[in-house]
Amino acid sequence: MLVMRIAPHCDRYVAADFSPVVLERVRKQLQTEPSVAQRVELLERRADNFDGLAENSFDVAVLNSVVQYFPSLSYLTKVLEKAINIVRPGGHVYVGDLRSLPLLPAFASSVELFHAADALSVGELRDRIERRIQHDRELVISPSYFMELQRRLPKVSRVEIQLRRGRADNEMTRYRYNAILNVGQGTQAPFKLEFQDWTGRELTLDDIRSEFLRHPHRPVGFKGIQNARIEEDLAALVFLRDADATLTAGELRRELEQKTARGLHPQDLFDLDAGSGFKVFLSWAACRPDGSYDAVFIPARSLQGETLPAIAWPEPDASGFVRLANAPGQDKLRKGLIDQLVAHCRQSLPQERIPLEVVLVDTVMRTADGKVDPDAVAVTKLRSRTGWWIKAI
Repeated sequence: MLVMRIAPHCDRYVAADFSPVVLERVRKQLQTEPSVAQRVELLERRADNFDGLAENSFDVAVLNSVVQYFPSLSYLTKVLEKAINIVRPGGHVYVGDLRSLPLLPAFASSVELFHAADALSVGELRDRIERRIQHDRELVISPSYFMELQRRLPKVSRVEIQLRRGRADNEMTRYRYNAILNVGQGTQAPFKLEFQDWTGRELTLDDIRSEFLRHPHRPVGFKGIQNARIEEDLAALVFLRDADATLTAGELRRELEQKTARGLHPQDLFDLDAGSGFKVFLSWAACRPDGSYDAVFIPARSLQGETLPAIAWPEPDASGFVRLANAPGQDKLRKGLIDQLVAHCRQSLPQERIPLEVVLVDTVMRTADGKVDPDAVAVTKLRSRTGWWIKAI
């Protein structure tokens, strides 16, 4: 995906993959371009193996469309720490095509609603969405993880969380983002500005264009812009949370058809820079669960050729740092735990006491005196699957 596009512009390009099949395919591609092939080194290894790559020896390290296949957040952190180590000050670590944790519920509801038959009840649809979230086998990461990483690693001076460009209506543009880590202390002071709040005002594209053109010599920012890419998916998610469980997916679709679009498509804002004298930058750094984004328009002359200017973006609130990623291996661990519990009970309990069902839940509700509250157990079972509760015959 990358080597034949980037390597021709590099003095040295080192590519690593654990698959010999993939590497052989790249070698065959390189044979068609001998002048490019002499700059490229192919290594068969895991992503966390940086042996032989010297500290501060590269301008850029790229992890694109691969992080979702990493086994855990700790593995990603180990890879990024090593990638940062080999990048010289002034360089960047580019992490592309990341799945967004704050938007995982909206994505799951979008997929399940698309597949649902009209007669499917909202209650069953909610259960399917929950199962999709809990059983997701890919690593899904909050943008706030990268800001937390910056606090931990002094070599990272700044983090950019970018929305993806394009009008293709698919998961890649709607629910994924890019993170760019700036390595070493930057010399450019960040652009500081007051962000106008889009919420409540619902500015149009013309309103935004008029606003930044009225200030041709300074940056103009807007925050909380509703995202037209996922507006319908979010409306469905809100409806599902509040709707009667006996309603159907077909009724939900008809309800959504009545809603009027209010948000702005990110690509429409990107396109505003054409001929305006301004450059447009969009960010998901605030990690809002509604997928809203922030925008800054900077006079091109102020950038002095800088393509990644430092901008003091709105930051997540404290809740944005509570959960940084999912745990894609937990589904297998939970199943193993259930099997072990059932096997243990069969060995240790009389036949009439062997559990009929084992359900994973976040917590077991208790009464004021500390005993398990039997009336709350049924509700707890329905709402969560990550603690445990044993239901006996």
